[in-house]
Amino acid sequence: MLLPFLAAPVASLASPPETNLEPVVVAAPAPPLTLQNRSAVPFDADPMTLPQSVGTIPAELLDRQDARTLSDAVTNVPGVSDPGTSGSLYIRGFEAGIMRNGTLNATSLSIFSPPVIGISRIEVLKGPEAIIAGQSAGFGGLVNVVTKAPQPQRTAEARLQLGDHGRQSLGLDIGGALTEDKRAMGRLVVAESTEGKDQLGYDGNRGNYIAPSLGFRDHTTGTEIVFAYERNEQAQKNFWSVYFNPATQKLDQSLKPVRLGDNGRRLGEGTEENLALYLNQQLTDSWRLSLKAVRQDLEQKFSGGTVGLVIAYPRVVGLEVDGNTSASKNEFRIDLNGEFDTGPIGHKLLLAYVNDRSSLRQQQATPFKRDLFNAVDGRLIAPLGNAGPQRVVVDQAPRETGVLVMDQLSWEQWVVVAGVRQVSYAPGEKLSATSDNYNATLPSLGVVYRLTPSQSLYTSLAKSFMANTGKTEFATLQQVEPEEAQQVELGFKQLFRERQLALTAALYRIEQKNYAALDTVHSTFPVNYYVTVPGITSGGLDVEVSGRLTDHLDIRAAYNYSDIDAPTDVPSIPFAHQQYKLSLIYSLTGDKQGAWFGGGIQGRDAAQTRDYPGSPREFRMDVYGGYDARNWSLQAGVKNLTDRQNYTLESGANGVGFVIQPREIYLAAHLRF
Repeated sequence: MLLPFLAAPVASLASPPETNLEPVVVAAPAPPLTLQNRSAVPFDADPMTLPQSVGTIPAELLDRQDARTLSDAVTNVPGVSDPGTSGSLYIRGFEAGIMRNGTLNATSLSIFSPPVIGISRIEVLKGPEAIIAGQSAGFGGLVNVVTKAPQPQRTAEARLQLGDHGRQSLGLDIGGALTEDKRAMGRLVVAESTEGKDQLGYDGNRGNYIAPSLGFRDHTTGTEIVFAYERNEQAQKNFWSVYFNPATQKLDQSLKPVRLGDNGRRLGEGTEENLALYLNQQLTDSWRLSLKAVRQDLEQKFSGGTVGLVIAYPRVVGLEVDGNTSASKNEFRIDLNGEFDTGPIGHKLLLAYVNDRSSLRQQQATPFKRDLFNAVDGRLIAPLGNAGPQRVVVDQAPRETGVLVMDQLSWEQWVVVAGVRQVSYAPGEKLSATSDNYNATLPSLGVVYRLTPSQSLYTSLAKSFMANTGKTEFATLQQVEPEEAQQVELGFKQLFRERQLALTAALYRIEQKNYAALDTVHSTFPVNYYVTVPGITSGGLDVEVSGRLTDHLDIRAAYNYSDIDAPTDVPSIPFAHQQYKLSLIYSLTGDKQGAWFGGGIQGRDAAQTRDYPGSPREFRMDVYGGYDARNWSLQAGVKNLTDRQNYTLESGANGVGFVIQPREIYLAAHLRF
């Protein structure tokens, strides 16, 4: 939707990462409805005026819950899930776009997550968001990781963490003013993490991260410049798998995770680099110009992990993953923001131009290396063949430009946000002769009524589209029409206890059309044709309560009920009707310093699927506690206290289940000096 450009934390995509004006103190996070991001917009915006669902996950919460990945983090937001092993996130039944400081990643199939010490916060916007991030944003929403930026105040923090199976990580965050007048600033975040072999003998995750940044701020001229660089090297361990006979067994707690053969190597590894330049210039008291130039590069290789496919239980065909992805992206954006009045109506206007130039190339071995294994103990029965030649499966160089006009109008208790984005998209598909260019007009409208300063009702409508690149219709030999989606949302927001506690609730419905389904009548391998069919319809309810429940007790509770209807021509998408998360933290002193302890539960219903036995319900309990002082803190916790064997939402197909988060103990220490 359009509001984030004007008031939500992700709003101005031309802005640098958020600048923290105070030293970080591990404490209870504030409710999302009280959080603002002044570095993202040129004016203060009350989140109670946003006609849309916006979730914010502060770094303090990520730290206390020991969240190491985006999947860990987004469990705090209702309606957001990590369904499987692809690295993609889903919101309200559709894939979500992943962003870094307001720039959409060149590909969603990425293993990269910045370390907690480098994150300022994570923001989630729900529903079709092409008006924000372009046609490749997906229909589910956006997850934006906001990293730390230079600040004039001195920052010096070290974070050490130890855990089961040789896990250890060390991070440093150092920065502050570089000159006496504090106009020049610098910051350096570095982190390293390693793990030994796990219980199944797989090599553990490892990562190296470095993020230097420089800033310049001159209040007399209204100029702000930030130059930032990130390099993130990560290796991901293999997934734990269980195998069962779908005819006589089901996916449950009795199945034992099995490693196929003697392969203990990591699943994949890669390197991600981000280079960004941000410029904000105050033109007058009411107008500001912002420029952003970003370069992303990603190299990712999967070679070594073996995944299984049950063919005739207890025989399993093991496929050795062998492929690589390279992606790059150049984004240039210019924003002009202004505030003015026309009679009793106040305006906050945004004019923007965006130019994205990307490339994406994926290769895989065909056929994979194959071996036959025993499903019970993982023993090798017989080799079936060697890896075949590499083939390119994706080769694109998409180009996209967008022009945006948005206006937030305020009059007494009413706030109306109207906008439109004109998109021109060229897919640059190199593997198909029929990749059409598209122009699309994407309107959006949101209305808020302020019942009181602490109560808001809102409704909104947003549209998105995605090109069905390279998918050809048999009759015309032309590319099928682009996918489209439209969301209608109705919501309520309430603040309690002098803005210390927040409640949000939203009803939504998303309708997708022009889904490109395989034309089974005319397709003959390796040439496929497609037809368009009605797509998925998703509807549901999101509820979140967060903040300070009493003077000593903090709460974060999230609940989502969803129902997804997929026509028979559309592949079955597993989903859970209900998802929930509850975390409570009790402070003995009620202050930012002193002892605290807490815990949480999270879970979901059994997966709803049409084509295979679904994943059973998930339930997990975590406990944690610690002590916070002014310059140091200690923390310890246990993830999955009962060691329940939970599975990914997509588990169950082909007699395979993927186990997530076994029991794990960790200890962390912070030093601020």
